[in-house]
Amino acid sequence: RADTKHSSSSAYSSSSAGSGTDNKKTQQQSTATTTSTTTTAAATGGQGVVVNDGAAPVPEYRCTDDLHMQCKDLLGVIGRSYIFTQSINVKKKLLQSVIEKSGGLHEAKLDINVMRLMRTKLQRWQQLEDAIGSEMVEAFKETLLAPIRSMLPANAKLDAKESHSLLVMASGYGLGLLKYVAKYGVTARQKTSLRSVFWAVKETFDRCSKRKTEEKASAIQYLMSHDIFSKQIKVGNSDVDALVASVLYSKQGIQQGRTLVEGLRFATQKGQKYETFRGLIDRVRAHCNA
Repeated sequence: RADTKHSSSSAYSSSSAGSGTDNKKTQQQSTATTTSTTTTAAATGGQGVVVNDGAAPVPEYRCTDDLHMQCKDLLGVIGRSYIFTQSINVKKKLLQSVIEKSGGLHEAKLDINVMRLMRTKLQRWQQLEDAIGSEMVEAFKETLLAPIRSMLPANAKLDAKESHSLLVMASGYGLGLLKYVAKYGVTARQKTSLRSVFWAVKETFDRCSKRKTEEKASAIQYLMSHDIFSKQIKVGNSDVDALVASVLYSKQGIQQGRTLVEGLRFATQKGQKYETFRGLIDRVRAHCNA
């Protein structure tokens, strides 16, 4: 049996800011009203094609919280990113500096989550400030947008602001999951414009996110009641989250509503024993993406 436990740690402290959550109130600066216009395309001076397919505009995310709450939120994101290799005492003015340099809270959180995905390791706070908006971080954002770009019509224009909003939105759920959501959650008729893709991706993220808590509880119960490992192993909170994501954001999870228990039953139906938790995740993921 797996020795499951919830692990949470943060190497950060501040007299004016504590840990926070990723999701905050945002002021969406554009309307979400879908219009029933006919699909049209217009040339844009060699820069691509703008397609109006009737999809609602992509919202521009702006945080309306006060500075104290923004710093608290950012501190929580940094703590969960594990990008620092040692404990650092973080003051409110340092968090404020990062928010200002980034251009806003959402932009700062996006860059932190990009660094997390890049497995960046820092030792000093100044290294974080130097990395914000760096060429490497911006280049990695382009790689995250590559699956989106590839599904749009040839020569379609990828609006910079809309692309940024897409990454900000995905950052709230998990940037590393964007490629799976784009691959399995966007239908052929939704690939006409970035706007259509944005809303299809967001709808899929929302649907999967609502299932996460229930699926996680099922995973813990299954792991504690079944002998599926060849030796005693410790399972942390992040391990269980990865297992849940391997099903929720798989082809079958997104398109058919496949549950985690169904995936685990398949992975253990012949009495297989796993030496590592990663081995179990890989087996479940492979089955659910078949």
